[in-house]
Amino acid sequence: MLNIHQINLHKHILVTAGTSMKEITGPLAVYGIKNFTFQRNYPNGEIIILTTSPDFSVFFIEQKLYRHAFAKNYEKFNYLWCIDDLPEIFVPARDYYDIANGVTLIRPKQHYCESSFFSSDAKNQSINNFYMNNIDWLERFVEHFKIQARDLIAQAEQQKLFYPTVELPADFLDRKIQEYSLVQNAAPNPLLNIFTPKEYVCAQYLKQGLTAKEIALLMSVSYRTVEKHTDNLKTKLHCGSKMLLLLVLHKLL
Repeated sequence: MLNIHQINLHKHILVTAGTSMKEITGPLAVYGIKNFTFQRNYPNGEIIILTTSPDFSVFFIEQKLYRHAFAKNYEKFNYLWCIDDLPEIFVPARDYYDIANGVTLIRPKQHYCESSFFSSDAKNQSINNFYMNNIDWLERFVEHFKIQARDLIAQAEQQKLFYPTVELPADFLDRKIQEYSLVQNAAPNPLLNIFTPKEYVCAQYLKQGLTAKEIALLMSVSYRTVEKHTDNLKTKLHCGSKMLLLLVLHKLL
C-alpha cells in the first residue's frame, strides 16, 4: 500500500500508463468522449486509477479533492455531471483541464467497487443525452476495456494507492438514483432532445408541484441552480412566466 502523498506520482502507473490508456480508449472519440478514467476502490481505502487524463488526476490528489469524493460504501448507480450543475470535485476539471459533461458508472463487485468516468469538454453539452440513452453500451465498453487493459490493471494492482475517504449524507445515493430514474423511466419524449437531462428532471419535479428549494434538495444542487434550470425551461418553451411554464409542462409531460 502506497501513501498517496509520499510517492512520486509522475513515476507511478497512474501517470505512466497515460499514453497506453489513450490508445486503448481511442474509439470513444468517435462519440465525442474525450476522457476516460477507470478506478477500483477497496474497503480498506486502497485504490487503483488508470486514466487518459493523468495531469488532472495528479492535481486531484495533490489538492486533496478526494475529500469531496464519493463514499466507499457504494451502491450501483449512474451519476451524470453536466456543465451547468457540476459537483465541487469536478469544477477544477472544467476550469483548468476542460473536462466536463460526463457520467460516472459505479458498479459494486465482491471485493471492491469499480467506477468508470466518461467525459467530454465544456462545449459538448449534447453528449449528456447520449450518455442517458446508451448506458448499456457504456457498460459493455467498460468490460471491453478491462480485457484490453488487463496488463495495465494487473500492474496497477501491484501499485495500489491509499487515501482517506469521506462519508456522504446517508440519503445521497437515494437522491441520485431517484433523479436518474426520472429520466431513465420516462416514456420516449421529444423534449429530451431539447432539454438537458438535468432540465428534464427539474421539469418533472416542477410538474409535480415541488418548490425550487424542494427540488434543490432532491437534486443535491443549489437553489440558484434550480432557478437557472427553470429559466432555461421557460426560454426553450417560450414561456414568459413560471405559471405559463407549469401549464405547458402539464400538457407536454
